[in-house]
Amino acid sequence: MTDPQTSAQIIGAVGNDVVGRQREIELVVAALVAGRHMLLEGPPGTGKSTLLRAVAQSMSVGFSFVEGNAELTPARLIGHFDPARVL
Repeated sequence: MTDPQTSAQIIGAVGNDVVGRQREIELVVAALVAGRHMLLEGPPGTGKSTLLRAVAQSMSVGFSFVEGNAELTPARLIGHFDPARVL
């Protein structure tokens, strides 16, 4: 998707907008560069949406935002995770 220099530029640009989440920024960009999907979950107000919006804006791409409730579990959203199948 992008070369290492561009990845570093994206990480730097997002780091200017999202403070205190350097590791998360690097992991999100790495997943996108590798062409992988990701699922961010956590309590409200921890910066998940802000982080993704900043990454999407810096890469000039869109992203899908799914808002759920307690009944929408990751397994219901993306299916069952079987580590043996992944390996």
